Amino acid sequence: MGKVYSVTEGAQVSLSGGEPGLIDPVTMEKVFQHLVKLNCTIDVFTNGLFIKRYGEKYLKYVDEVLYHCVENLDQEIEYPNMDEEQFTYVIIVTNDNHHLVDDFLDKYSHLSFKLSCNSKHGQTLNRGDAFKLFMRNKHRISEDSFETLFRYHCDCNLI
Repeated sequence: MGKVYSVTEGAQVSLSGGEPGLIDPVTMEKVFQHLVKLNCTIDVFTNGLFIKRYGEKYLKYVDEVLYHCVENLDQEIEYPNMDEEQFTYVIIVTNDNHHLVDDFLDKYSHLSFKLSCNSKHGQTLNRGDAFKLFMRNKHRISEDSFETLFRYHCDCNLI
């Protein structure tokens, strides 16, 4: 709670972690009481557990939910119909799953996704595949996906 109590009035605060949905209810209540009292802008990065455990009570105070909606692209999205004014659907793309992205986007064509290339278990996405993926899908992914696809690259493979 020390970090929460050091927040200043009107600050932008991101609840991430691990998973903010794992925070116990008493602590979560204290966090939101304090941040709402300070009129903070609140963002939550979640795999869906925050929505499941705390959505009904706290989503009204959250400005943006960055929803890492699936671990694997062969899974279903648990909350596929959330308000896209508040929710950003995030897919982490790697060398191991980039070939599944097009079909996944087709399946959820009513949604816009942010594609991100974070390092995950030592995996990355090479720049050539990232660029091709972006060019094929730029009309149906978020505008900032270009930045998030290329920001975290660890390799220099252009082929």
